[in-house]
Amino acid sequence: MQSGIKSMSLGDILESLFKLAGKTVLRNLIVIVILILPASLIFIYGIDTFFNSIANLVEHKDEYGGMTGETITSLISMIVLYGFSIFIFTIGTVLATLAVTIISANQFAGNQISWQEGFRQTFSMKFWRMLGVSIIESFAVVGVFVIPIIIFISLVSTENSFAIFFAVIILLAAIAAVIYIAIRWSFVFPALAYEDTGVIDSLKRSWNLVTGYWWRTFGILILLHIIVSFAVSIITTPLSFVVMWDIFAELFSKMDFNTYEEPNPKEVFTLFSSMGLRIGIISAISSILSLLITPLISVVMYFDLRAKNNEFADDQTPEEPSEPDNSIDLF
Repeated sequence: MQSGIKSMSLGDILESLFKLAGKTVLRNLIVIVILILPASLIFIYGIDTFFNSIANLVEHKDEYGGMTGETITSLISMIVLYGFSIFIFTIGTVLATLAVTIISANQFAGNQISWQEGFRQTFSMKFWRMLGVSIIESFAVVGVFVIPIIIFISLVSTENSFAIFFAVIILLAAIAAVIYIAIRWSFVFPALAYEDTGVIDSLKRSWNLVTGYWWRTFGILILLHIIVSFAVSIITTPLSFVVMWDIFAELFSKMDFNTYEEPNPKEVFTLFSSMGLRIGIISAISSILSLLITPLISVVMYFDLRAKNNEFADDQTPEEPSEPDNSIDLF
């Protein structure tokens, strides 16, 4: 199979991104819903229970007689349940990201696979490698931040102007280091999903691809993520108003704007208790919409960087990816 993937300009990247989204939207949507929906239901239940419990605890704090052993146990149980729901939702998001990346990377390379095949590959060693990569990246970020933050807190507490200035410099340097590493590792998932590389090799692969193109990669990634975030917000912002409208309407109806008297706290807590369910629904829908396009950014940029590193020269072996088909194939 002859390779025809070439390095792209910003306009080419945008065009390729939207074409790829059109070709994979239905297959990606299917795997996203399958993987995210169960996790979303658990997350919605967890956040709804969390909001209800907090509202109930604050509203009836006098009846409970302060922070008794029973209320502390209830609070811990609620936090554990909420944390567990976030963990499950995160795992579902990682799985969906991997599935979308597998389908989209193969599509871009001219090797169209079904959503069933993408789903099958997701539950292979690729998932465990992706989980390992995510853990390493998390520890790397924490490791870069921990020492500077400790130094920052120590120096700020001295109330010395020079020490505070030095602390701010250290903190900014840590932030810059995290951003630098994040960009160098932006293409770990495509490398893992498409090339089936191991955990360490995926990190090295992404790091090497960005060599010499860091600023270009940084600028394009920021721009594309802003565009995608804006596009998603066009849908989710009106949806948020619709979902939360009755709560806002009820809250404003209880406010006396003539006397500026605040509403009854118990009534506010009652409204607060119903916000968890709505926030959970909005978050789930926002995640589904974002997953349809966000992983594709890394896929397109991954192939662009490979082309810039002359990996798709004319003398490539037949196993190398072919030029993407411009037709719109939904299935």
